[in-house]
Amino acid sequence: MTKSQANSYGGVRKKLMGAVAMLLVASIMVVSSTYAWFTLSTAPEITGISTSVGANGNLEIALLDNETAADMKKIASNVGDSSEVKAVTAANITWGNLVDLSDSSYGTSKFVLNPARLNLNGAADKLNRAASLMVAEYGADGRVTKLNGNTITGLYKGTVFAGESGPNPADPYGVRAIGVAAGMSEEQIAFRNARITAASKLLSASNGMAAAISVNGAALVNTIIAYANTGSAYTPTADDISHINAIITAVGTAKTNIGDAIRYAQYAYSLSKEEENPQEPTGTGTPVKYEAPSDDFQTNVNAAIAAYEDITVPALLDAENVTKNAVVTALDALVDRTHCVIGGKTNTELNGMSQQELTNWGIDNISNLTVVMNSENTGALAKVAAASANYSAGVSIPGLTVPMGGTNMVIGSAANPIRATLSTNKTSSATDMSARLASMEAPAATGDAVTNITDIYGYAVDFAVRTNAADSKLKLQTAAAQRIYSDATNEETTQGGGSYMEFTKDGTLSDTQFKDLIGAVRVVFVNGANEIIAVAVPDAGTLSGVTTVKAELKLVNYTIDYSDGGSDNGKIHVMNNNDVDYKTGDDKADLMTLSQNQATKLTALVYLDGDVVDNSMVSATNAQSMTGKLNLQFSSSADLKPMEYTPLRSTTAQQNP
Repeated sequence: MTKSQANSYGGVRKKLMGAVAMLLVASIMVVSSTYAWFTLSTAPEITGISTSVGANGNLEIALLDNETAADMKKIASNVGDSSEVKAVTAANITWGNLVDLSDSSYGTSKFVLNPARLNLNGAADKLNRAASLMVAEYGADGRVTKLNGNTITGLYKGTVFAGESGPNPADPYGVRAIGVAAGMSEEQIAFRNARITAASKLLSASNGMAAAISVNGAALVNTIIAYANTGSAYTPTADDISHINAIITAVGTAKTNIGDAIRYAQYAYSLSKEEENPQEPTGTGTPVKYEAPSDDFQTNVNAAIAAYEDITVPALLDAENVTKNAVVTALDALVDRTHCVIGGKTNTELNGMSQQELTNWGIDNISNLTVVMNSENTGALAKVAAASANYSAGVSIPGLTVPMGGTNMVIGSAANPIRATLSTNKTSSATDMSARLASMEAPAATGDAVTNITDIYGYAVDFAVRTNAADSKLKLQTAAAQRIYSDATNEETTQGGGSYMEFTKDGTLSDTQFKDLIGAVRVVFVNGANEIIAVAVPDAGTLSGVTTVKAELKLVNYTIDYSDGGSDNGKIHVMNNNDVDYKTGDDKADLMTLSQNQATKLTALVYLDGDVVDNSMVSATNAQSMTGKLNLQFSSSADLKPMEYTPLRSTTAQQNP
């Protein structure tokens, strides 16, 4: 390349590079110019999105304590208040849809209802909150001298309900026992309660078995007689199996009661001996023997524990796959037939009878068959008696099948049933604790007597309700209802139980006695001004169950009569127990009108109406005629719409989130 060419080329290159540079600059300017135009924006927004805010109709409840009763604005509703996060006792005092009082710290298992009358002010039907009930004082002749209104209320403090009396009685809020104080120390009250509990549980064991046999014993007797002839091809019916299983279940319950009775007897003994830090039994458990018995009581208890351990609870029969061997095994576990006298004859004697002798035996016993389980009997029914007390039960057998070789003979009929009595024949007193309990000496009073409730007559639960709905009335929800969603399938966690009382009756009570006794229970609703606003009773017409019976709780029309005793107390009158006039219609079934978004106090007071109950309705031999529990559920007259939360509406959603 010549110099001139190079120069020429260089010039061209410079020009070309300049052009390219200009092009690049132009390109940059073109790109930059896109962002050079100003936009006007100081508060940008996103629009066009459709949004709604969810509604949530609420009816809430919370247990009151002294602090929140004084200022209900202190009832919390915060993150972490659920009983799934904190203790139920702490969760109960926050807003929610469930107040669970099953925790032992409330002492509800200690409540006993004895005859009482409300202590009211006749001027305004107001309850005397500090002394809610009037109780009877008795003279030496056993008759009532007067009604005493000096009752007190107290909260459970470990082993006793601690109350206060005097010119300014304490006014506790929460779960309260109502009764009288006899100036006993905490140790003395705990001793008395432990001794009563032990004796009551012993009786519950034997009486529970008697009650179960009275209902299910006909099938048991029929099956035992049928198998008395070992060559029998008899097969029990499905109904027979159901009844036998009910008796097996009762044996398990009786054994639990016996174990608890022993543990409470040991607790009473520790208190009596003023041992350091005696521990009250909690829940259920197995009693522990004394390693080296030092006195008659400890020796007796060790024998009782051995008898308790000797009770074998048979496995329940499988009704769908039952076999003769399984039935025979269960029967032998319940009743040792070799030590059972049936109609005056042992099993061996029955097996050795001829057909004519069996026929004659059947004819002789058709009017009143007796089945006695001897003290040597190794069956569970006899073992329960050995560890508690003898018992007997009458049963009615519509037809008794007696095997005769290859044929069966039926004695009796539905029109002419056989009356049978099943009984135990315990002869040894080595395991009896009743006498030991009765002879125990109470601990000496330590220090000054404290004002604790010694005799309980009723109880009260103080709570608050609130709703965010306008023009809402609080209603007593009788039928079981979902606590959140009426169409929820997640029943295990949100299904309510409705309002009811459930009772387990003493085995000595007849159905008529039981029905009348239930009808004497009163649940009185009182507002924050101590005014009675409603009265509910268990509806005897809705009784369901056999030994454990449930009755719906319904509001009743009532009047208060002050004609007896002046203006400081009053009788509540409802219709006859068997024909209660229940309130119907929304206008009558309401408890109260709720103010929107405001907490409202409410108290449920439970007592046994002394103006209705009498000696004919209760057990003569047991410390408690019936035991049970109360369930209260409420609803709103407003059609509340809860917010959508799928895990609490659908079981499927919880399983597959």
